[in-house]
Amino acid sequence: MELNKDLKELYMFFQIVKKLQARSVLDAGMTMINNRAFSRQFLNMEIERNVNLDSLVYLDKEEILPIYKAVFDNIYSLDDDIDAHYDLVNLSRIFENMDSENIIDFLTICLELGNMILYSLPKNNESLKDELGVFYTQSIKVSGDYEEDEYRIVSSIDIIKEIIILHVEANEFVYAKELLEKYKIIYKNSEVLELIEEYINKGLGE
Repeated sequence: MELNKDLKELYMFFQIVKKLQARSVLDAGMTMINNRAFSRQFLNMEIERNVNLDSLVYLDKEEILPIYKAVFDNIYSLDDDIDAHYDLVNLSRIFENMDSENIIDFLTICLELGNMILYSLPKNNESLKDELGVFYTQSIKVSGDYEEDEYRIVSSIDIIKEIIILHVEANEFVYAKELLEKYKIIYKNSEVLELIEEYINKGLGE
């Protein structure tokens, strides 16, 4: 069966939730709603009922079809205060119509909601990839029957902290300092990173 561009996006979303074994997911890119996924099943894949699956929508919630109340555990609008933290926040192709400054602001906000932020960038836009390089922590490739796409993962400060500490404990102070400087751009005035920086500077004899 041949899938169009939108259904391929949905296929990738289901695959990545499975690959990351996420137990809580915020679909902030409206991937499921935009692609009219009326259940948690797609082809031979399923997001199980014990996975907390929420959606963030960018239109009046009254316009959302009632069936989605059975698909999602919660549906939030931009005005709602989301009192939750997720294993995965999916943004998918939401950045295709945003400028780089707004993308960076949006990613920073999303980092408060999830351990990992999943997004894809418009293809053949190397300048945008360079501007967002500070957010790059790892890429994930999903190979399927239909196509292969590269998605990027941004990790929360808790995960970043653990990564830096591992390098400090291994006496890799120069590399730890490089990571620290990169993430200080995102997490301005972070007490966690300031504390880690003191240990790194001691190790470097500064």
